[in-house]
Amino acid sequence: MGCRMKKNILLLLIIVFTQLHLSGLTQWMQVSLRNFSTNAEHDIDIITGDTPQAETIDTASKGGIFWQHEISGNLYRNITFTLENDLLVSEMSHEFKNSFFFNDARFKFYYRNGSQYLKLQYANRTCNPAATKFLNIPDMGHNTQQQMIHNTALHYKGNHGRFHISLYGNLRNLDYEYLTIEEDEVFESESAWDNDIYSYAEFSCNISDQWRSFISGYYKDDLNNSDEFDDSNLGIGLEFDNRFDFFNALKTKVVYYNNNFDSIDDEKDHYFLTEARYTKRFGNSLTGFVTYINRSCYDDDQSQFFRISNMLRVHAKYTYQIRNLKDSFILTGVKYNPENDGNLIFGEVNQYLLKDIYLTAGAKYASELFSTCFVKCEYFITPLRSVWINNKFTDFNNKPAQNIISLGTTLIF
Repeated sequence: MGCRMKKNILLLLIIVFTQLHLSGLTQWMQVSLRNFSTNAEHDIDIITGDTPQAETIDTASKGGIFWQHEISGNLYRNITFTLENDLLVSEMSHEFKNSFFFNDARFKFYYRNGSQYLKLQYANRTCNPAATKFLNIPDMGHNTQQQMIHNTALHYKGNHGRFHISLYGNLRNLDYEYLTIEEDEVFESESAWDNDIYSYAEFSCNISDQWRSFISGYYKDDLNNSDEFDDSNLGIGLEFDNRFDFFNALKTKVVYYNNNFDSIDDEKDHYFLTEARYTKRFGNSLTGFVTYINRSCYDDDQSQFFRISNMLRVHAKYTYQIRNLKDSFILTGVKYNPENDGNLIFGEVNQYLLKDIYLTAGAKYASELFSTCFVKCEYFITPLRSVWINNKFTDFNNKPAQNIISLGTTLIF
């Protein structure tokens, strides 16, 4: 493990366990042991920073540990904070991950009053080079390996009578390594930085209790010499949102965007987004919704509309045995999205067995991409503490199948 990685993790552990003794905090922690296996018949090559040449990874099962921790509390009357951390330490394997040893830390500060909301967030992802792949990232001339990613974001929402404003900005800094080949065909590793900024603004007005109109603007700048992946657009839209009664609700939105993006086709400069969602309750046990999303564009040269994609999604959930610690339920759904190979059907069942033991099972089938199923058994020692075992199997259409077994515990205190 790199020295910088050790320092970051040690600092995080000190902060976490110091905060354990402070009052007024809510904490959630989940730790699991993982075992990964695959039916791949051949070894694969993973290039890492410590081994610029290809290092062969065999197909034997691999172990790992995944630790998640979240702390939240009040700093002042209207100011709250959240500290989240995810740490994965795993042997390198055929699993589709960019890094097998990384630490994700996120610090969030919130300010809320009756009419305003402000969120400041800093996120840091640190990877161990010895267990991190080199990737081909667009707009970069070399295969790159993530060393550390910084994301700093600010989000503001304000309500001023009938008028509303939403502002968002995010600055990303990527610290990475890339490989060069010298004349004697020896790999050399070089360090570099990449930066980009995202910003979004939306101004809206309530025309009535159900109708809202808005205008928006989006801007992305790669902050480098090339502007090929810079992006900006202006949007104008109308939204209808109405809960007719306890059993029926409808929300629709139509937006027109004028895009300015060199890497997309000119015919997509005039872009239309239409969304509609109808939610229905049948008594107190059965609920469901239907969502439809259409993405289209208008070509000036041909004076014609073209469909980019359609998406139709239907969900239904039946809840029963509600007097236990957790509800038992049956959840099912289907998604139709042929243009993006996004057709999907899924189902999930959560069933109370006995003495605070629950069995959860589910499956997803995407005909163009994969099929997956999982089963989880969880025992609640107390309402805030549980132990569980989970098994998830995924069969990819064009890649080796994989199976992940996790044994863990979840704690709230």
